[in-house]
Amino acid sequence: MARYDDELQSALPDRAAKPYLVLVSVALITFSLVTCFAVALHRQLITLVLVQVCLPWLPIVLKLYFKHRGTAEENDGIVVGTLVAALFEIVALLLLASSLADLVHENVVLIPAALVGLLWLLGLYVAFFGGDADTRASLAFKDWFFALLLFGILAFGYGYAALSLVNRIVDTGAPDIYHSQIAGKYTTSGKSGTHYYLKLAGGPDPGGSNLQVGSGQYAAAQAGNVVCVAVYPGALGFRWMHSVACPDQASP
Repeated sequence: MARYDDELQSALPDRAAKPYLVLVSVALITFSLVTCFAVALHRQLITLVLVQVCLPWLPIVLKLYFKHRGTAEENDGIVVGTLVAALFEIVALLLLASSLADLVHENVVLIPAALVGLLWLLGLYVAFFGGDADTRASLAFKDWFFALLLFGILAFGYGYAALSLVNRIVDTGAPDIYHSQIAGKYTTSGKSGTHYYLKLAGGPDPGGSNLQVGSGQYAAAQAGNVVCVAVYPGALGFRWMHSVACPDQASP
């Protein structure tokens, strides 16, 4: 236990750097919370969301920059602060994606998401362990295992959220409009709140799909009713959809 405590203390920034760790962490986490609440109020804040998508790369960039300048130890508080905030950012991005992604087929994002997550993990490894054989040798197998497990899950979540959000918020393609019949409805609840879904028969997916809607539309929806769905091509090629008022002329 004493050996573990010593290793833990050596991995943390020194006392002089800890105020910077707290300051940077609080500032970035506050930014993340403000962005989430702003998006929840249906405001058009594309730039803020894109900045939030890029923030998990900040600790990697700063660590490499300070290494190049030879001031890595002096700036450990800033680097670790951004890393702590980056982990929180990934959770916040997942909450945003759960409300905004609206993908027609979520499985098409899984492999690209894994690749983006792997690239982020590789960046972390190079920045924090590259060229530091002593630090790598000091970590036991179980340390690597739990670190890879935790950061692997977060990396995949980051890849999924980042791709899903960018795919939607920068999409400028024209939508196709479909008439779909409501086959049923259901809700899900979690940390991001309650989400309302309509089960669609036909429409954008002949095999049926699930459309996320607001609480008012969900309450009014009845099985057998017809709803109009706009399906967009997606900036990254992942089709996404949302409900719209039925136009006079719509494609069946």
